[in-house]
Amino acid sequence: MRTELKKIVFMTALILFATLIVTSYVSAEVTKWIQLPDVTSQGIDIRLDDADGVTRHIADDFQCTTTGPITDVHFWGSWKNDLKGQLTAIEVSIYDDNSLPPYSRPKTLLWHHTYMAGDFTETLYQDLYPGYEWWWDPYFYDLTPAGDHLIWKYDINIDPRMAFWQRGTPSNPKVYWLELSTWLPYGGNYKFGWKTSQTHWNDDAVFATGSIPPYMWNELRYPQGHPQYPQSIDMAFAITTGKEPNLPPDPNTKFKQPPDVNTTGIDIRCDQQDQVTRTLADDFVCYETGAITDVHLWGSWLGEPSMKGDINSIHLSIHSDIPEWQNPYGAYSVPGPVLWQRDIQIGDFKETLYRDMTYYEGWWDATLGYAGAWLPNGDHQIWQYDIVIPPSAAFIQQGEPNNPKIYWLDVYVQLKAIGTNPNAQFGWKTSTQHFNDAAVYFDPTTGHWQPMTYPEQHPFYGKNIDMAFSITNKKECMKPWASGYPAGASGEGYNNWIAGGKPDCWCYEWQQMGDADGKEEGAGALKKRIGAVDLAIFKPCFGKKRAAINGTGCMCADFDHLDEGAGALKKAVGAVDLTIIKTNYGKKTAALPNPPPYAADYIYWIVP
Repeated sequence: MRTELKKIVFMTALILFATLIVTSYVSAEVTKWIQLPDVTSQGIDIRLDDADGVTRHIADDFQCTTTGPITDVHFWGSWKNDLKGQLTAIEVSIYDDNSLPPYSRPKTLLWHHTYMAGDFTETLYQDLYPGYEWWWDPYFYDLTPAGDHLIWKYDINIDPRMAFWQRGTPSNPKVYWLELSTWLPYGGNYKFGWKTSQTHWNDDAVFATGSIPPYMWNELRYPQGHPQYPQSIDMAFAITTGKEPNLPPDPNTKFKQPPDVNTTGIDIRCDQQDQVTRTLADDFVCYETGAITDVHLWGSWLGEPSMKGDINSIHLSIHSDIPEWQNPYGAYSVPGPVLWQRDIQIGDFKETLYRDMTYYEGWWDATLGYAGAWLPNGDHQIWQYDIVIPPSAAFIQQGEPNNPKIYWLDVYVQLKAIGTNPNAQFGWKTSTQHFNDAAVYFDPTTGHWQPMTYPEQHPFYGKNIDMAFSITNKKECMKPWASGYPAGASGEGYNNWIAGGKPDCWCYEWQQMGDADGKEEGAGALKKRIGAVDLAIFKPCFGKKRAAINGTGCMCADFDHLDEGAGALKKAVGAVDLTIIKTNYGKKTAALPNPPPYAADYIYWIVP
């Protein structure tokens, strides 16, 4: 069924012409591929949703002639009888090409991501009334000639650091497949379909059903009864690279899956309170080589707040990736060998209340399976755990924009045995952001990792579960909850440090004891840690307000890292700072406390 060369040349020219006339929709300067929707009476919407419990997949091939990231995916669709619902999620996958007879089809899954409602935009593209288009469900051969007259456009923006890098050149083009599936609430009356295109390239599109790849792909041809029967069908979509990608606001963020703060959120138990090891893991991708110095997790306590406990330590491990085609136990990827691990003790992580909700979220102990382990009303508070790792002990992840690398983060916690709730249970929160394969739990009965999908009673039943965490590389010496010395609110000192331009001197080991220059003075028996040089730095700064010292050398004279007084009398360098330097003036390093009383506020010291 290969298209004749003449037809390919003609259709390629048509694609280029179409690209030029749709600049109001997709910028021609950044368009990688486009097949516009068929807006004639012969257009068809092919059902793509799963509202009846059938997971549907449709894929179409496209060609890459310019290597680069796919940062935007656009496609067109309609709702049967124009009864419009709201898509819960859109799953986007990229495959390479299997061109073997009898027809080409997707081969190996190269990239996958799930975009939840709010992560994509939906706009009305065209109202064809009084004209109508066809509607077709090839799975049950449900064909409706007058199925709908409204065409909707869906735009998905992809974080460039998580984007798929297609590889192809004009002299060596490469064929890929775009595959879509969509979520709708089970049992609803809404039906969503992907729109066909008049632009035909290479082979026809294909469709399949199933929850776990590989799928049995079937070719898509216009059905009997349609004017174009039995010609090939192609789908309406565009693939682009945005000029100015929407980067996350924190440039230090390497990877992020925020917590699900809706009633669909679940906490999956990962403590060892009853001597049962519960280890959960989720995969992430690295596009920039560097140290992982911060890990942030979100979780909850079963029956909180009355049943809340206390964490004694958090175990983190980073693993290599075993892709699904190398996993002997099933068609899903799992963690490989441990590359790095660390037990994070009290003082090296911070616990803060992230959100207290008026509704409950679910609770699940995956190690017990689905039977009897699911609780729909498990908790209503979400806690955030910020973990800082010294650069000297950090894992160095490897990855480049055109050669990303997948890793796995595994987590379990140990709770305090004394002075806390003996029946406390802690769970790691799920996320609505989905990357690659499902999160997994370690099954102690089989000794293997098992994938986690939403339990039967959940609205997302059967869908992949991903966990809520972020990985950053802030490269900062102070911990975000640094308070100030000798007393201050959590984070107050850190915030003043940020406002002042992050001066290195605040991270000198004895700066909060009055050591403004970070150096010793003199030699031999006369050598002092805090001396005349420090006093000379302090004196011209005494009595200055915060706004007057920010970004200046007087930041080094603010020994307590806090403001004193109130209103017009508030000073950044004041009586407390004077007391600190007077108390310690003339002291040798050996005479100062080691470690300093504020050491817990620091990741590492800076030596000038």
